[in-house]
Amino acid sequence: MRLAVLFAGLGLTIAGAGLAWANTPVKATMRDWKVDLAGLERMVVFNQGFDPVEMAALAARVSNDAGKLSARIAGGNAKAQDIKSRFQTLAADADALAAATKRDAARPKYEQLRSACVSCHDAYAQ
Repeated sequence: MRLAVLFAGLGLTIAGAGLAWANTPVKATMRDWKVDLAGLERMVVFNQGFDPVEMAALAARVSNDAGKLSARIAGGNAKAQDIKSRFQTLAADADALAAATKRDAARPKYEQLRSACVSCHDAYAQ
């Protein structure tokens, strides 16, 4: 229930920010990210089947999606620009994680990626 409210709140915030992509499947993308991050957490945090190729693929998907969302933001107001910047940061963090080849190197990069997610949700999902 809280997750549904979180996504609905983020969708309303995006629409209210005057973003051109407010009607795109942001909710579905974030659900995909939740699944991807769970897979990353399983490998990187809990050390269950660490596979650098799979980890890179999951992180690359997050990066690609975040880059697409960022590119679609057309609003020039402060909120729109902040959300755009957050998606750009998320993409860069995911790229850094994708480049890691060892679990010990991947863990802080995963934590940074997760922190970017939490930060945005804290700011925009009421």
